[in-house]
Amino acid sequence: MSWIGVAAGSLAVFLASTVAFDVVHAVLHGMMRSRVRLLQAVGGLHGVHHRFLDRELRIHEEWRRANLLCHVIPEYLTQLGFGALLLLALPARFVVPAVALETAVFLAILRVRGSDLNHRPRARVPAYRPHLFCLPEYHALHHVQPDAYLSSWVRVLDALLRTGAVLGGRRVLLVGSATPAGRALARALAGAGARVEPAPAEVASLRQLAGPGGPHASDVLLLTGCPAAKAAALLEAFVEGAGSGWLAPEVAVVDAGGCGALYRRYLRDPRLVYRHLLWVEGEPPERQAWRAVDLWRRGFHLLAGSPAAWLRHPRLRPRGGSRPSVGPHEPEPGDRREAPDGVGHEYEEGGGGAELEPQHAAAGLQWEDHEELDRRRREAHEQRAGHGAEPQGQREEQPEQPPEDQPRVEPGRGQLGMDGHPERVAHAGAPGGHHGQAVDEAPEGTRRIGEAQPAQRHPHATAARRKR
Repeated sequence: MSWIGVAAGSLAVFLASTVAFDVVHAVLHGMMRSRVRLLQAVGGLHGVHHRFLDRELRIHEEWRRANLLCHVIPEYLTQLGFGALLLLALPARFVVPAVALETAVFLAILRVRGSDLNHRPRARVPAYRPHLFCLPEYHALHHVQPDAYLSSWVRVLDALLRTGAVLGGRRVLLVGSATPAGRALARALAGAGARVEPAPAEVASLRQLAGPGGPHASDVLLLTGCPAAKAAALLEAFVEGAGSGWLAPEVAVVDAGGCGALYRRYLRDPRLVYRHLLWVEGEPPERQAWRAVDLWRRGFHLLAGSPAAWLRHPRLRPRGGSRPSVGPHEPEPGDRREAPDGVGHEYEEGGGGAELEPQHAAAGLQWEDHEELDRRRREAHEQRAGHGAEPQGQREEQPEQPPEDQPRVEPGRGQLGMDGHPERVAHAGAPGGHHGQAVDEAPEGTRRIGEAQPAQRHPHATAARRKR
């Protein structure tokens, strides 16, 4: 087997060992909550680790040595024992490198005396980004909420135990509470322990309602029934109102179609934790809400309340020539939009129509009425289709004026010859006429509008005919 296969197998063994410790970790937290004193005493050994780094992410030096003895060393021994058990089922070439990696990590933690990347004091916990692995921002939330975010390296256990997000006790501002999706989600969130409060779909009001949240949980904004442009403006107002709180705010957007650009724009935004809920109209809202909240608690960021919703996955939308929709009234490249200060801003390709200029988003950007935007867009398309021609009804049809050196032509007559006599020219489209047949007479000096200009005879040919 190649070294790539050995490396992949060793990495899988290492991650499996970390999941094994996560199971022991979850059991210890359960013992800490037990009413049996013996179980509480066993779980209290892990409680030393949370005294070393408390819920405000402050390090207590008096617990540093106990943290090494009661947490760091038992964690390494758990992983080492699990690796030894795997030797009974797997070749040694997979297990030995994994144990070597576990030992290297253990020695690195001992060197810093427990203050590794996951266990350092923080003035503010930034938003963790969606990832399979548990980054330092994610593990910091475990010390803020000890009963959740239990995974240490990969988020497998949290997805299984529904400990990937905390909803109990958190305030959820619900915009669109009168919609079927809003009513169903309000009941599902309340069942999960959240405090759901209706919120107006106004930028200024939402900015005032938003706050930094509690000491151990931030507020959540849930947007339902909003087009992409309006949802982006409300989201920016909520993030601004939350300010620089200790924990990053959280926003969830219900996408019934047309909000895929918000998913790509805000999923990895470091200012907030963003979740995107795919909603299918026509399916039972209660069932969709229950499934979405269940995925929410498992720590997922893309929530589908129905299997059919995965067909509208934002990442499966085509890019480039066929851009994904950003709502029922998506601006086209080159269109203009106006902010409250009256300044127009051009829509740029790639933003999906949902990105706002920071200065106007912070000021509570109010978007124009969609009908007005549609009317302006149609006019712009008509002007581009006409290649800059004047709109219909503003240009009157004018008869073509011949050049000054060209003789005037009568209707039904040819060009005046050199001697001043009219030359009769046939018109193929004249009723009853044929090639070479004259048409009706008309007053001299005029020509029918829209009539084809007769071919001019060469002056030498006309002079030669007069000689004959």
